[in-house]
Amino acid sequence: MRGWAAMVVGVLGTVGACGPDWDLSEGFALSIDINPTEYVGAFTEKAIRASFSSAISQLGGTVSSSSTQLIKVAYMETCACSQCGPNTVAIAKPNTDTLFFCPKVKTNQAAFTDAGVKHELLHILAKRGDHLPCETGGMMAADLACAKSLGTYNQADRAYLCSAGVLGGICR
Repeated sequence: MRGWAAMVVGVLGTVGACGPDWDLSEGFALSIDINPTEYVGAFTEKAIRASFSSAISQLGGTVSSSSTQLIKVAYMETCACSQCGPNTVAIAKPNTDTLFFCPKVKTNQAAFTDAGVKHELLHILAKRGDHLPCETGGMMAADLACAKSLGTYNQADRAYLCSAGVLGGICR
């Protein structure tokens, strides 16, 4: 996978300490607000739900449709952010707890779409807009070509999340 063109993910707006306090020991719900005609190729509701479930599971949490901890997913025709590039497939808007997919997602590999969900989810949960250095090999590097195991969080990613005050799960 790393031989493919690098996928860059970005963060929309300023990430601050606004938004809910997340607790991985409580369930997470996912709300997808995407017009069915926007789904193309590997970009499907089923794929988004599978990526979200995998990410929450890796973090020691669970997915529950009745949870009050809600992450929203939407599609944005024009993605603009300070770190966006031509290969950006998703951006996060943490203060509204929303992950936005960008048009590039429609032409991307499933593994990069999965990695985009997992990367942006950590921005939302950690309420942080910064990235890890490439040398960490983590999913939270600005360029996913740095990830040593695409789609899997490493120790640096877990530290990124837990140092932000997230409760439960791997952050106990």
